[in-house]
Amino acid sequence: MTITKLASISHVSAATIERTLKKSGYDGYSDYKSSKKNRPHYILKESGFSVVAQELIEKNREEVNRTIDLLVLGDIEEIVHLIHKSQNIYIMSAGPTKSVANYFASKLQLSGKSCIALDDKDYMLFYANKMGREDLLLILSLYGETEEIILAGEIAKKNHANMVTLTSEGESTLAQQADYKMICYKSHLKKFGMTTDTASRISLEIIARVLLDMWSIYKNLGNITGAK
Repeated sequence: MTITKLASISHVSAATIERTLKKSGYDGYSDYKSSKKNRPHYILKESGFSVVAQELIEKNREEVNRTIDLLVLGDIEEIVHLIHKSQNIYIMSAGPTKSVANYFASKLQLSGKSCIALDDKDYMLFYANKMGREDLLLILSLYGETEEIILAGEIAKKNHANMVTLTSEGESTLAQQADYKMICYKSHLKKFGMTTDTASRISLEIIARVLLDMWSIYKNLGNITGAK
């Protein structure tokens, strides 16, 4: 039903419904309806989990599925090619995203690439000043507005380094700085009872895993399209 009809039968204003939904993590009534329409109801029907628990489990499913839906073959091809040809790879991150960056860096190191993960401002600026045309700056930032990384990115771009950003915000500063960007999906649903930044990084992990898998295919077969 429309928000006007719902407001009428609920004896509240449409604005009250909008405010309530926004406090619950949705963009508004349309976003709420869309999420409920697309949500598979059968998954945990007889699991015994509470409604709140089911919502958070579905949040993880939604972030994984919608992130995969956002993958763009052409961008992945270009990024994998940059990983292949780059002399040095620098991965920058901050806060809770550091664990994803460290995982990404360790896997690239094991594959034989010269790669380092950076999360300290001073080190970011130091290495940004050393980057050049043969280097790749790979940025992981859920919101794309981390100030110290933005500054390091500006320096790296002035030195003609290639730049790739992995983020949930396609219009963010770091996304706009990049030569290529990969967008992940971040659910609006907040974790129950949490007041600090506890947003899941599972969608960034998915992108990192996809890039690593594609890099492995490219390294062994020379392409990721039509590979047998």
